[in-house]
Amino acid sequence: MAKLEGILPLRGTIGNMTFAHTKNGVIVREKTSLNKARIDTDPAYARTRENNADFATAAKSAKLLSSAFRASLPGARDSGIFTRSLKFMKQALNFDTTNVRGQRNVVDGQLSTIDGFNFNAGTPLDSIFFVPYTASIDRTSGEVEVVLPAYIPTDSVLAPVNATHYRIVATAAELNFTDYQEVHETQQPAEVALNSTTTMSTTLTCTLPANSTQPLVLALGIEFLMESGATKYPLKDGSAHAIIKLDA
Repeated sequence: MAKLEGILPLRGTIGNMTFAHTKNGVIVREKTSLNKARIDTDPAYARTRENNADFATAAKSAKLLSSAFRASLPGARDSGIFTRSLKFMKQALNFDTTNVRGQRNVVDGQLSTIDGFNFNAGTPLDSIFFVPYTASIDRTSGEVEVVLPAYIPTDSVLAPVNATHYRIVATAAELNFTDYQEVHETQQPAEVALNSTTTMSTTLTCTLPANSTQPLVLALGIEFLMESGATKYPLKDGSAHAIIKLDA
């Protein structure tokens, strides 16, 4: 690849040279016979086709994971969530030794790589929420639970300076990595004041399809609010959301 210096208004192809205008100037490349049709059929590009197929599977898997938990805590997602979840899904897929390259999937791989995944990398859940919760998944009944023991908010929650309240959100999802469909349910109790009053023990129960054969995932999140007058406004910063239980 070369960069054209000068003021010649060249664009397109001349002979076997292609001129492309970019923000870095005019880039000159040698024309190649490589095209999609050749990649799709030429035996020399069999490995490329395999890599492309595996990448597409990982990308669809990452999109499914992201979409299942998008609505429950939209404020607890960083801008790089898809790129990060894609990385985890590619790792999961690479552990698949059952299927050949190009036909691998995350379920036959090692889906446990997403356990502990934080939707907001800048604020991991365990860095601001110190309550020793317990989580369980009953595949037979479809009940997915998070049990929060009694705790003192000011001792167990690291909140932004302007926060006056917070709310806990639990979301369980059934993820079908074959048809790329999902079923999810969210439980969200009332807001809790950030003070030294001990909370009551709380159980959050989400119900998914009974006897499911698909991976079941449970995520827990916390969102902070600021009270002003009679209204509580969600804060843009400080929220956290993470996968805390997985049954693949």
